[in-house]
Amino acid sequence: MTSIRELEPGDEAALLQFLDCHADASMFLRSNLAAAGLVDGADAYQGRWVAAFLGDAIVGVLAHFWNGMLAVQAPMATEALARTADALSPPRPVVGMTGPLDQVMRVREALGLTLQPPRFFGREELFGCDLAAMTPPPPGGLRVRAPRLDELALLTDWRVAYHVEAYNAEPSDALTAASAEEITLRHGEGHDFVLVGDDDRPLAYCAYNAVLAERVQIGGVYTPPDRRGQGHARRVVAGAMAEAAARGAARAVLFTGTGNQPARRAYFSLGFRILGDWGVILV
Repeated sequence: MTSIRELEPGDEAALLQFLDCHADASMFLRSNLAAAGLVDGADAYQGRWVAAFLGDAIVGVLAHFWNGMLAVQAPMATEALARTADALSPPRPVVGMTGPLDQVMRVREALGLTLQPPRFFGREELFGCDLAAMTPPPPGGLRVRAPRLDELALLTDWRVAYHVEAYNAEPSDALTAASAEEITLRHGEGHDFVLVGDDDRPLAYCAYNAVLAERVQIGGVYTPPDRRGQGHARRVVAGAMAEAAARGAARAVLFTGTGNQPARRAYFSLGFRILGDWGVILV
C-alpha cells in the first residue's frame, strides 16, 4: 500500500533518490528542485510537491509549479497523486502538464480534463545524448554566442512565434508578456544561445530549460521560417551542447514532436537517441 502526502523541507534526500533513478525523464523536476527547493510560492521554479511513498521510499511524484504546469514522474499511484495535488493546490490554475506520455494521459483523466479538448496535445519523444559522443556539424562560417541585451526584443518576438507555431497559442498582449518573461529569465541565468553569421545578427535560438551540473535539457529551439532548411537549428543546439560540456556537464536531453521530421533528423545527426515517449498537454 502506498501513502501520499505533500513534501516539505527535509524530504529532499528521499526525493532525489527517486528522481535520480529517472534522471533523463525528470529534468524539470530535478532542475526546479535544485533552484527553489521544496518551497511553494510565486517565484520562478517554486511549486507544491506531492509524493507517493512505499514505506520510506518515494515511488512517484507530481509538482504543480509557479507557472501552472504540472510536472509528472509517477510510475506508481499516478491517479491518486493527481487528485491529491489538485485538492492541495493553492489558487493556481493548471495550464498544462508534461512528463512520460502514459502518465500525463492518466493525470489528465484523473483531473477530469478529458471532457474538454486541450489547446495542445503533443505526443513527443524524449531524446538523450552523451556530450562526449556528440557529432558536431561543420561550422559553415557561423558561430554560437550568448544574446546581447539589445537582442532580447527580437528574441521575444521569436518566442511568441514559437508558441503560436508549436503550441497553437493565440497572439495576444498576454502571450507577448509571458514570452518576454521567459526570454528575460533564461538570459539572466546565462542559459540562452543564438547562432550568428558574419554580420553578427541572430539566425536561430535555443536555451536550456532545465539545468543541473551534470546534465542540461535544451528547449525553445527556433529558426525564423525564411532561414529554415540551412542547418541553423542543428548548429545552435550543437553550440548549446558544446557550452554545456565546457561547463562540466556530461549529458543533454530534449524532446520534440513525433511528426517534426526536420528536428528529428537534426537531433539524430548530433548523436541524440530516443529514450521514450513524452507528453505535453496544454489545457
